Amino acid sequence: MKQSINKSIFLILVLLLPIMPYSEAASEETNQTNPLYSPISTFYPFNGNSHHPTNASFNAVNSDLIRLTPNSGTANNQYVARADSISAREVSNNLCETNSDPLDGNGLSDYNWIWGQFLSHDISFVLTQNGRVDGLPETLDIPIPVGDDWLDPFSVGNLLIPMDRSLYNTSTGTETLPREFPNSITGWLDGSHVYGSSLSTSNW
Repeated sequence: MKQSINKSIFLILVLLLPIMPYSEAASEETNQTNPLYSPISTFYPFNGNSHHPTNASFNAVNSDLIRLTPNSGTANNQYVARADSISAREVSNNLCETNSDPLDGNGLSDYNWIWGQFLSHDISFVLTQNGRVDGLPETLDIPIPVGDDWLDPFSVGNLLIPMDRSLYNTSTGTETLPREFPNSITGWLDGSHVYGSSLSTSNW
């Protein structure tokens, strides 16, 4: 038994000896000359500052969300977009109404939209006014359609989904300047919903 173990160890050493010099050489090359190896020497701050080459505060924590289209609200309605449109709940019911379980036309599974949701939570998170402003927060409650299958099955009517409005940049929302909304996390795809957008959160 002991002789058999010694033979096994000997065979392993015989097999390893020829490749050990190459392994050491490859390690030295990786650390010194391999262009594909570049140890990180610069770390970007957790708060998103200085990621952009010319605008240091771009997409940083507390910077306003970037708009692709102008706000459609006005000062008269406190910059509520589509203030006169039908209830968001009614829109949702119309879009999602179906008597079947249709498959995606592109053959995609639910992982597709779940991944999109995961990414969206990495780049934007606007806080609500609730508990963060003096006095009562502004509300924008959502009317529930009468007879809603799930939320008003007894046709009570006048029921609402409570919704507090978001915090906004108080230097905006004037007669001529629409409300803009500060992002409480970074606007970069940097895993901030995993690592946080501050050093203290990351350390935690």
